[in-house]
Amino acid sequence: MNNLKLFALIIITLITASCSNPEDKYISLDCSFEGYKEELILNKKTMTWDAFSLRLASAQEGEKMRKVISNAKYREEGEHQYYLMTPPECPDCDHFLDRRTLTVTSPHGGDAIQCKKIDLPDYLRENQI
Repeated sequence: MNNLKLFALIIITLITASCSNPEDKYISLDCSFEGYKEELILNKKTMTWDAFSLRLASAQEGEKMRKVISNAKYREEGEHQYYLMTPPECPDCDHFLDRRTLTVTSPHGGDAIQCKKIDLPDYLRENQI
């Protein structure tokens, strides 16, 4: 009987793993503003984030998003915010992301940026960052 329980547990685990969606480990946001297409990708497993940018006014046909921040750390801050930390070369680029409203704000002041949840972009889905 114990072998049957073990077998059932293994089958359930395999089914769960095969049904999991790779996008579940990412939070993908479009935070575009004032002529810039901006995307933030948060990896929930590694607690890191990347930022991709494209200046719309000078973008050429077929031009791809450019990674501007890579593997920066983030952490939960309070009950409903993430604190997005940036690498040492950009000390004033830290931001807060409100998980309820999807609003990005700077601890240094300035306007808030409203984001919206998007599917994991194709250019990342292919590489599985």
